[in-house]
Amino acid sequence: MAVSCYYADFQSNYVKGLDRPWGDGFWAGLCAEFFVTDSFKIGIEGAYGSVDMGKVKHYKGFCGDRTFQARRSGWYIGGRADWKLDWGTPGLIAWHGPGDDSNPYNGSERLSSFNTPWGG
Repeated sequence: MAVSCYYADFQSNYVKGLDRPWGDGFWAGLCAEFFVTDSFKIGIEGAYGSVDMGKVKHYKGFCGDRTFQARRSGWYIGGRADWKLDWGTPGLIAWHGPGDDSNPYNGSERLSSFNTPWGG
């Protein structure tokens, strides 16, 4: 019998093995907009979030038998610059946040989000 090494296996089979019945979460963010001139403006935003759902002892997914930390915390920052012209308002948008490391057992380093198609 092959052992599944995928996150979908964790979602379907091991969520019941968490050591706490409830989790906790926290999110905070700030945003600002600066009007440099009448036609040029800059906007920035940032957020931090943390969710802790406990851990699963003796988790066998991801091809191992270790304690899996069901927590995630991280941040992101985004910005935009808009230049108003006679024919329209072109702009640039960019964002950045940390990614996960190669260890699936130590929690996630990404910003936690609700189950949405676009969490940012």
